Amino acid sequence: MELPVRVCTQELVKLDLEIKALIQDIRECEGPHSVLTHLNGCVREKLKLLRARIEDLERMAMEQDRETDKREILHEVENHRKQLISDQVSLRKANVASKQTLDLVERQELVQPGNVLRQRSAKQDVVRSAGDVTASLMGLSRLPPPPPPPPPPPPPPPPPGMHEIMYVKIFEGFDHRFMSRVKTTKKI
Repeated sequence: MELPVRVCTQELVKLDLEIKALIQDIRECEGPHSVLTHLNGCVREKLKLLRARIEDLERMAMEQDRETDKREILHEVENHRKQLISDQVSLRKANVASKQTLDLVERQELVQPGNVLRQRSAKQDVVRSAGDVTASLMGLSRLPPPPPPPPPPPPPPPPPGMHEIMYVKIFEGFDHRFMSRVKTTKKI
């Protein structure tokens, strides 16, 4: 394999390890919600970089002259794509676990005796955190929209020597308002 392919593969492994470390941090996050939001933002950026590097590696595979090198690199691309999907699933699970932990901590804070203002503030934080985590999970699950369908083909033209004639036929015995349009094709 060429040097750029090896470098790209090493970068993919490094990014994957960084993502796994951030996911572990999310799983262990006990608050505040701003920390969880920041960690999720970091993971999203790393996932975006990982996708781009996987596409780069795939492009490099297509440029290979030897078929064996091409297949080997494409096999690595497939493995990295599977790992990307696994990381996304782990991230979702870590966010759910972290949210449950944060909810539990906030409930305990609400139950403890204290200032009414602090309790109201904690309730607002719970509501805000639920919205943040929900928005984060929705952002992770969004896929790009499918391409629009192709336009329908135009109707075929009449055969040579044939012309379309449109005329209105009035049915005898009926009121003039009841007319029908009849389309015929005549050879002239």
